[in-house]
Amino acid sequence: MTTVPTYLLFAQWALLFVLAALIFIMYRQLAQLLQVRPRDHQHGLAVGARAPRFDYRDARRPEQQGSFTPEGEPTLLVFADPSCNACVDAMARIDMALELAGPDPVRVLVATAEPASFVERTPAFAGARAPVVLIERETVGSYRVDGTPHFYLVGADGAIAESGPAWSSEQIQHALDRRSAHVGQIKS
Repeated sequence: MTTVPTYLLFAQWALLFVLAALIFIMYRQLAQLLQVRPRDHQHGLAVGARAPRFDYRDARRPEQQGSFTPEGEPTLLVFADPSCNACVDAMARIDMALELAGPDPVRVLVATAEPASFVERTPAFAGARAPVVLIERETVGSYRVDGTPHFYLVGADGAIAESGPAWSSEQIQHALDRRSAHVGQIKS
């Protein structure tokens, strides 16, 4: 049986320590270079906050423009991206809920900051029952969306009634019922 000299064992552990230190230093430098900072806010707007107004382009007809004005009618606003697998699943849940919805469901708007070509290439978005709109990255920031999918139920008064990531089919169905579009109805 061969024995390994003690100095080689120490040298091996020392090299592993140096390697770990180098990885840590490179990580810190990369974070500084990319200006990565800890989040200084909660994910999503708080319940009761005013939903910001924003302009958009229709993803299926990019030449057609519009604007989302939160006041007026309750809206289920969903931030979702075609490149996100959880968003594709959420689109299926939204489509199913819209199919089961009553005769006059809450307005639904799916917003993405990704290009129209991504929407066209993703069947769940291209064939969605809900309108899919293209927005600017600043809009995503103004709604404090750090990850998608993120749902907002906006009341007729323009205030956030409820928000949260990746709602279940039941939560989406409940949000589509016009009678439930008021503060505190949906719990995630």
